[in-house]
Amino acid sequence: RQVPAGTVCVRPVSDYTEKKVDLGGSETLLVQQLQSVGLNAKLESEAAGDCAATVYTEVTELGGRGQKSASVEFRLVLKGKEVPVLSAEAKGKSGEKEKTMAARNSFVPVKAPQSDDEAKYQEALSDAFGAQAEKVLAAYKQHVK
Repeated sequence: RQVPAGTVCVRPVSDYTEKKVDLGGSETLLVQQLQSVGLNAKLESEAAGDCAATVYTEVTELGGRGQKSASVEFRLVLKGKEVPVLSAEAKGKSGEKEKTMAARNSFVPVKAPQSDDEAKYQEALSDAFGAQAEKVLAAYKQHVK
């Protein structure tokens, strides 16, 4: 089924982890991942109120020693509604090159990673956002006509 018209807006990503990792640019990365699956996605601040749906995302876990992992919880809320049509979790890992290479190549963080660990956390987030984008796409197709 074709992707319905309309803009999916991305709200600022909230960080509920104990890690001191700079998540600057996370919203832009999420927009890119949503666009890569075929959605018309924009930052909410750039959409001028023209949002068919809005994605709310919280980073809930960043972990790992060598390979890093990330977990995000998110909700998809349609315009004019209060109850999410999707409330789910997505996970990602650093080193998942096949999934994250295209997005990482096009993603330029607001600030360059300060360490190898920070770069791996960004890679894990990219992977988690990719999984999130697939779930958002499925829900959007199901609920938006």
